[in-house]
Amino acid sequence: MFQTLFLNKLESNKWTINRIDKKRILHERWWRQFAHVWQHFLFTVPLLRFLQKENPTIFYAGAYTMFSTHEIACISGLAAAHELGALYPFEKDALTVKQFDLSMNCVHGNCRNGKKTFLQRLTTFLLTILP
Repeated sequence: MFQTLFLNKLESNKWTINRIDKKRILHERWWRQFAHVWQHFLFTVPLLRFLQKENPTIFYAGAYTMFSTHEIACISGLAAAHELGALYPFEKDALTVKQFDLSMNCVHGNCRNGKKTFLQRLTTFLLTILP
């Protein structure tokens, strides 16, 4: 069993789909990758941190909280669990801690350990002065 994705139809001349024997294809499905529009980044992402504070037992998680990626979806789930009292499980990995803290700052308005980097403080400042 083999699965492949042929991306970017504008460059379909580089695809190898025509080399695949059609009799061997079990299923073919065409889809379009979901992508956020600029309004998502202007209205949803900056305001989500305030929705997170409405109810102390309900937190929003998923790729929609920032960029539509698997990584953000996973991080946001860990962040929601953290806000409900769970410990962050990857403290020894500097890169994951940095990504988690940035996500926590952007989506929840706080950080795992209460400490904020310059970039996190700047992000918080900008989000408080923007209309």
